[in-house]
Amino acid sequence: MRIIKKFSKYLTVILFVLISCNQNESADIDLSQRLGPDFIKIDTDSGATVFSPEKGQIILDFKHENERKYFRFQTDEVFNKESLTEESLYYLEGTLITKMDSKVLILTIDKNKIINIIDEFSENEYLLVEGYGLAYHKKLKSPPSGRLTFTLETNDDDCDAGGVGSSGCSTDDCSVDCRAGYYSCCEENNMVNDKCYCKQDKTLAGPG
Repeated sequence: MRIIKKFSKYLTVILFVLISCNQNESADIDLSQRLGPDFIKIDTDSGATVFSPEKGQIILDFKHENERKYFRFQTDEVFNKESLTEESLYYLEGTLITKMDSKVLILTIDKNKIINIIDEFSENEYLLVEGYGLAYHKKLKSPPSGRLTFTLETNDDDCDAGGVGSSGCSTDDCSVDCRAGYYSCCEENNMVNDKCYCKQDKTLAGPG
């Protein structure tokens, strides 16, 4: 009986050490070294708040040099996490990478384009979320005092830039990249915030 208790005690200690090592390994990841020079580094003032205001969207809301900005990621995957990232965000066309809760958070519209980056991490080091649109809103004309809120776009003909057949578009305030099968739409507005987003290209759908 004593032998069993001792074995259980030693096993508990070993598991604790292994878990601690894994957590420390994730915490010590240097993304600037892993990702290379192609990614644009965005230093936030105090990290980005990550949340999902409704199904199909993930928001990273942050301040850079005291100006409010955000990334908006459109996805079909369920994302129930709400947390705060570390200060640096890394952005490349269609992909956003940062660290959240001691893991590397990877949001991408095409994982095949960054498979060499994903291979840099072990499975327990990252959380991968695939989607179909990544927008960067670098300027808000009328930033809200509280949490950002969104509704999914339903209009078909309000695009000032982009439109059917385009994979990306931009205005002075925002830009967006879209996965194949979707098209970009950018709406300019003089009074409220511009909108940049992706919509499914129904012209590519087969006959019903």
